[in-house]
Amino acid sequence: MKHNESKIQIELVKYIRYLYPKSILFAVPNGGQRSIITAAYLKREGVLHGVSDLIWINEGKTYFFEVKTDKGTQSVYQKEFQAAIEKQHLRYAILRSTKDFDNFLKLI
Repeated sequence: MKHNESKIQIELVKYIRYLYPKSILFAVPNGGQRSIITAAYLKREGVLHGVSDLIWINEGKTYFFEVKTDKGTQSVYQKEFQAAIEKQHLRYAILRSTKDFDNFLKLI
């Protein structure tokens, strides 16, 4: 994950955990540079291209958040993952700020 996305994600994690201390929020560390051997090993373990950056479980519901900068766009894999999540009738959102999270809350 790029450094600017990392800053946004850190702020989102602090914000969501503050607002919903009893919920479960965790990151999926799917990015970064890895050797070919390590990448192959992780793929066999179940790593999936395009999985969202954050997964939030609150009051029995699960939500998937992709963190992006203002100009950031989804990769092909991220779009495919979003489509698969939405096909399961689950919620997926791209968050660029805590305000985006607040707006997301209004939709659920």
